Amino acid sequence: MPRLTGIEKGHPAYEQLSEGWKNHFQQDELPHVQSQPGTRALLQALQERGLKLIAGTSADEALVDGLLKIAQAEDLLTERTTASDVEASKPEPDIVQAAVGKLGLDPAEVLMVGDTPFDIESASRAGVKAVALRCGGDDRFEGAVAVYDSPQDWLNQLDDSLLA
Repeated sequence: MPRLTGIEKGHPAYEQLSEGWKNHFQQDELPHVQSQPGTRALLQALQERGLKLIAGTSADEALVDGLLKIAQAEDLLTERTTASDVEASKPEPDIVQAAVGKLGLDPAEVLMVGDTPFDIESASRAGVKAVALRCGGDDRFEGAVAVYDSPQDWLNQLDDSLLA
């Protein structure tokens, strides 16, 4: 929001704009959002490989619940770190650091999956490697250890990926 409006966190209008966007998205946009193909199957395959999964997002709890329900992943991503757990959102490393802490792992043992350049930057600043998914509408993923078109694309290549 600061980049688009020039209104920084702490400004009286910031909270009003933020709440307005959240309300609009949850009421008008979320009912039309669809899960990316392969999302649930990829998460299941990662769990079957013994990986611990956690959602780390700048969104609030209500929005995360809605998105996980759409992805049919609420039972697979039961651990989460949200905006309410940290001071600063991505590209700051706070959310990634909080997720790493909840996992009880060293950052070098964690792999983050993201679909924006902010995700990749946040992971890098937290000392975590990142895989990028182009399905978020961007392809500026400098620093990602791998880039896939979608969850299904990664799932199709999982046996040849860095998790093989």
